[in-house]
Order: sequence, then structure tokens, then C-alpha cells
Amino acid sequence: MGSNEELDRLRGGYEVEPLFLTYQNYGLQLWLFLLILVIVLGLWLILLHRQVRRIRRSYGALLTSSDGNDLGELLGMYVEQMRLAASKADHLTEMSEQMEKKLRNSIQRLGLVRFNAFEGTGGEQSFAVALLDEEGNGVVVSSLQGRAESRLYAKPVKKWDSTYSLSVEETEAIALAYQSEVDKNPHL
Repeated sequence: MGSNEELDRLRGGYEVEPLFLTYQNYGLQLWLFLLILVIVLGLWLILLHRQVRRIRRSYGALLTSSDGNDLGELLGMYVEQMRLAASKADHLTEMSEQMEKKLRNSIQRLGLVRFNAFEGTGGEQSFAVALLDEEGNGVVVSSLQGRAESRLYAKPVKKWDSTYSLSVEETEAIALAYQSEVDKNPHL
């Protein structure tokens, strides 16, 4: 009896016989199942290994350009080019703003009126031309043409008016300049 008690103690109080009987009855199927499982897992491992190798090759190709440069180097180069482009864009923006300030004072509006200044002259040889910036500052020039004489007058214009008295034609030239910009003027 002492050895049975020792055997029970080793078994942990469990009966080993039903498990042993199950193994005797189904042992071959269990080993076949485990063998098939090992083969399937081995095949799956081989497939996974091939996929990882393919992904590594694709990743390597992605990280190198056609001329063999590293993608990190290329990206660094492109980032530097973008910084230079941004710097140039900032510089061009500054220049554009400066040019815009200068253009505000340039001739942007033009008004031209042709007329006969003296009786007996034809062909409307006399004229009044207003050369103004976008705020109406500039000059109005009048030329009076006669048979024997020619006169030229220039009057400053500030905010669409002059401190000098203006003729009807000069006033009309300023009004025409007010209505149209140089780019839209069909006379130019």
C-alpha cells in the first residue's frame, strides 16, 4: 500500500489512467494532428518570411532613388530647395510691395480731349491731356494750336483738381482720366 500512496502523491491526487487510456486510443491521431499542425505552421512561417523579404526589398527601393541616392538625402535636398523657394518668395513679396508703393505715384489714369482752340482752324489740332496717378495727382497739359502760333500750358493737379483755373477742355480731360485707367484707355 505504501507504494500506491506514493504513486497517488506523485499523480497529485489525479487519476492518470483515463488520460493514459485516451492516449492509447487516440495517440496516433494526436501525433498526426500535431505533425500536420507543425507542417502548416512551418509553411505559414515560410510564406511570412517571403512576404517580409519582399516588403524589405520594396522598402529599400522606396528609400533609394533611381540614381542610388538615399531618400533621406533627397528629402533633405528638397527641404533645402523649399526653404530657398520660400526665401525667394518672401523677397519677391517685398519687392512687389515696394513696386506697388511706387506705382501708386505713377501715371495710371489718362484723359485726352482734342478741340479747335481758335476759329478758322480745323482738324482739332489743340488738345488737353491729364496724366494722373490713382489718387488724382499729376498734371494737365494743354496745347493750343493756331495758324501762326502755338501755346503750351501745364497745370498741377492734386486730388482731381488744380489750384489754377482750368479750361472746359482741361476739366473734361481730368474727368476722363478719373473714369479710365491707362490699361483700359483705347488711345494708348
